[in-house]
Amino acid sequence: MPSSATKAGRRGPGRPKKSDDNAKHAAKWDDDVTALFLKLRFQDIRPAFERVRNNLEVGECWILLANTLSELSGRRFDSHQCQSKCI
Repeated sequence: MPSSATKAGRRGPGRPKKSDDNAKHAAKWDDDVTALFLKLRFQDIRPAFERVRNNLEVGECWILLANTLSELSGRRFDSHQCQSKCI
């Protein structure tokens, strides 16, 4: 039986930490792609973001941005990568 000092001073390994989804899918942002991202977000797709009425529509705007950025840059981006870039 473990002593009370061992029991009080030490804890087991516990539950594993949740992994960070953004860390798994982190995008590589070079200057050209970043400039294109900013142009799309704050010029070309800005009206769509300004018209949103709920969180679902916000998500659709991020998907639109990610798809457009992917198409124009020739690299694959998802909505989560674009959102985390903008924060």
